[in-house]
Amino acid sequence: MADKSTPSSLARYLDGEFWETKDHIREEISQGEPFRTSSYGLTLDQNRDLTVERLEYILTRPLMRHHLKDQMKEKQPGFIAKSLGITELICSADMSTGVKLGVVCGLFGGAVTNLGSPEQKKTWYLPVTDSEFTGMFAMTERGHGSNVRGILTEACYEPSTQEFIIHTPCEDAQKMYIGNSMKGITPPCSLSSSSMEIPKVLTVSLSQSETDMELTRVDNGILIFDNVRIPRKNLLSKFGCVSADGLYSSPVQNKSKRFNAMLAALTPTRLGLTVQAMAAMKLGLIIAVRYSHRYRTFTS
Repeated sequence: MADKSTPSSLARYLDGEFWETKDHIREEISQGEPFRTSSYGLTLDQNRDLTVERLEYILTRPLMRHHLKDQMKEKQPGFIAKSLGITELICSADMSTGVKLGVVCGLFGGAVTNLGSPEQKKTWYLPVTDSEFTGMFAMTERGHGSNVRGILTEACYEPSTQEFIIHTPCEDAQKMYIGNSMKGITPPCSLSSSSMEIPKVLTVSLSQSETDMELTRVDNGILIFDNVRIPRKNLLSKFGCVSADGLYSSPVQNKSKRFNAMLAALTPTRLGLTVQAMAAMKLGLIIAVRYSHRYRTFTS
């Protein structure tokens, strides 16, 4: 009889190319105290605190830290496929933690690593690998879903101070359903994220009835900016930058191509949604098969 701790050939086949990585993470999750703590019977705040603990536990695993550092490198072969496999596995253990990981490493991390300069990657994303802070991605507004060309949030540049002034001019410009906004530890100031701790940023928690019923432990919130000042150097500058006197320049001259290049950073996170759904479907299939195996229509 094969050792139960040794993956079967079928398990390895189903896990695919990165079966060793998945097996290692399974072991880490099974031994992690945050994942051994039940979420049943806890209040909403306690549940969200537990999700933060689980996320921090995942981010501090040596294998995960090494993987996130690979994210900062250009065009790592197999990185996205490996990331999707890790995401699916963590979602299988806890969907809320998997979604929160996607916000921190996929949306926030993807924006910084795909749109930022090498120096900005070190400043804004390297600390994530050391759990100094996490981050969020504030795109969706109350008045639209993903119409990036039509966002209403204002960003006005002030040459005298070399700062961008970020402001929410109306209710439709409020940033909606921003993950990691209530319990995250965010960087001081960046045009790819905003912090609860920045003066003049109002973060409003969504009530339990307003969130996805099965993902209440994901701390979505609403961001409202009141003339928040952010240094010019914090504008992610791989595809465009603003000079001290306020002139915009970009290595990609065609506006449509530049816009598409910037949005390409979001593609892997959209793929992440599919593997999150796959994780839920697989869990449902396991429950159904196990139940049908022991259920008997006729007792004789």
